[in-house]
Amino acid sequence: LLDAEDVDAARPDEKSIITYVSLYYHHFAKQKTELTGARRVANIVGKLITSDTMEDDYEHIASDLLKWIYETIKLLENRRFPNSLHGMREELGNFNQFRTVEKPPKYKEKGELEALFFTIQTKRKAMGRKQYAPPQGLFMYDVESAWEKLDRAENDRQVAIIAELQRQERLEQLAQRFHKKANLRESWLRNVQAVLEEMDHGRTAAEVEKSLKKQQAIANDILAREDRFKLLTSMCADLCNERYHESDKIRARERDIIERYVS
Repeated sequence: LLDAEDVDAARPDEKSIITYVSLYYHHFAKQKTELTGARRVANIVGKLITSDTMEDDYEHIASDLLKWIYETIKLLENRRFPNSLHGMREELGNFNQFRTVEKPPKYKEKGELEALFFTIQTKRKAMGRKQYAPPQGLFMYDVESAWEKLDRAENDRQVAIIAELQRQERLEQLAQRFHKKANLRESWLRNVQAVLEEMDHGRTAAEVEKSLKKQQAIANDILAREDRFKLLTSMCADLCNERYHESDKIRARERDIIERYVS
């Protein structure tokens, strides 16, 4: 725009110089404006992409968390417990493992999900966009509602485990009492059998009378102990009715003792 002779003079052409400077200024001012506008557009697009990414993350996390919650509820509602004291103690240990190890990270994840949802809404509001609406079933209130069901299922399972554990403890104690009494009854039967086998019926009237009195004494003792054998049968029935895990062995032992007693 400027020729050398226009400015290489004692009095340069001021109009030409002003025109050049003006055009120079407008040219670079336009470039700056365009660059600023491009940066603003890039910034907005970047925020939109970030927002969309956060929304995708929210939906994936919410979906996975809800899946875990409902699968866990199904497991917690299962009442097919082991039929033994040892098995129930293991079941209680597994339940405590769930409460102290498995569940806490999921609770933390739920809190982080809630914070992410709040951040998404805040960013949308700052950009003048409408509130974010997740797909049906993935709202935070859906997650909170599912978590409340999880807490109830957990509490119900704890009650059920404790009740079954106490039942198994009671059955184990009853089984121990049964075996203790069964040992006494068997010992008594062996002693009676030994006495009968060694008994001499005698050859004289006095010896026969003595033998008869001894037999009568044994018979009276047998009748006197009838309630004790009935108690053994009652304990066996209780254990079998309550599905004690060794009820078959209990029943077999009780039958053997009673058959020996009545014979």
